[in-house]
Amino acid sequence: MKNSPKISLVLPCYNSEEFIEETLLSIKNQDYKNIELVIVDGGSTDNTCVIIEKYSDLYTRFISESDNGQTDAINKGINFCTGDIFYWINADDFIEKNVLLEVAEEFIKDPFDVLCVRNRNFENGTNRTLQYSKTTFYSTIEETIPYAAMSITVFYNLKKAKTLFPLSESLHYAMDFELYFGFLLKFDLTRARYSTIPIVTNFRVHPDSKTIQQEQSVGYTDLNAIHLSILKQLNAPIKLINYYEKLGFNKFYNKKWDLSAINSNLLYGYYAKRLALFEYSKQEYKNSKELILIAYKSKAVFEIYDWYRFIVLYFMPESILKLILRVKKKNGKSVY
Repeated sequence: MKNSPKISLVLPCYNSEEFIEETLLSIKNQDYKNIELVIVDGGSTDNTCVIIEKYSDLYTRFISESDNGQTDAINKGINFCTGDIFYWINADDFIEKNVLLEVAEEFIKDPFDVLCVRNRNFENGTNRTLQYSKTTFYSTIEETIPYAAMSITVFYNLKKAKTLFPLSESLHYAMDFELYFGFLLKFDLTRARYSTIPIVTNFRVHPDSKTIQQEQSVGYTDLNAIHLSILKQLNAPIKLINYYEKLGFNKFYNKKWDLSAINSNLLYGYYAKRLALFEYSKQEYKNSKELILIAYKSKAVFEIYDWYRFIVLYFMPESILKLILRVKKKNGKSVY
């Protein structure tokens, strides 16, 4: 491919002998060859390094030393990246066949900085698809931050991504959110695009995987800490701050954000909208009504259906709300 961009991949790992060979083969077998792979091992005590060394023709740098976890490994790895596009992959996941060529083509076709891709979560052993996930963004950064789901998979402009490193080592699960939010805050949403590729990465779900631990809420303390740091820095309404503190958060996280591009009232409105519906689903109607008032005062732009729901939630007697919620759950419908 003429003027083909170099894709820099960072692969952090530790005691990953069970799955890392499949990860490496998924990179080796790509049709696209303008790739550099940096592997950062945390001092594995199993056969991980032996397996990696079988593929010495695949990686440009291999480091194996004690570290402070995955975030530290990624911070180290990006320092050795020299390409145009940046992505990291976990040692128990694998990249779909020949998609890196498609990624490169998308960056050439439309020179943006952030490519949000779609992934598949699958069950280890059976290869059964559990769900598909996609990193999302909305028309404004104020709506994107509160509604970000627990899956951030993005290819970045490497040069710009480097300006946001190092990532906070106190984060063990949500460092991808820190990078994503930081990138959008610094370089704005006009530089983001959705990929047209059906699946890029396959996320393996097994008892020790981060996907499972996130579903069990371990990872959410990291994400809650990120939300809290943003809200506190903006002196947000105490109701929003208290909500995330009550959920539990990583107390070691303390990042200072550049929030100069944020319309704080709009941000509060989208946070309040999201949390009001959560509180309704838990039958915390008083909290839900207080959050609805914050959303209303924010002047945030909501769909007509959102306002309809808010009016119903705010004025409907609790006995009727409970009945509606019970019927929805019985019929397997979303409580939102």
